[in-house]
Amino acid sequence: MGIKHLYQGYEDGVEIYSDEANEFDEKVRDALAPLFKEIKEQGFSLREAAHLAHNQVSELEAYYGILRSTELYKDKHPRVKFSKENNV
Repeated sequence: MGIKHLYQGYEDGVEIYSDEANEFDEKVRDALAPLFKEIKEQGFSLREAAHLAHNQVSELEAYYGILRSTELYKDKHPRVKFSKENNV
């Protein structure tokens, strides 16, 4: 199975996303909103908080990208043994 895409294209100056993308966007906003509210109320820089959040998103993207690649490789090359310590 190939990778599905959330981005559907660009039309009349507007980016078009799938329904799944819009749902994911709402879930991310709902998860982050209380964290940003808390950090704002504590008087910290929202820009710095956004930078930290972006770093975590990048790390998660890298982790799950590597995991997906490993799983796809494992499916194509079943004789290769993977370490149980790495949970793959």
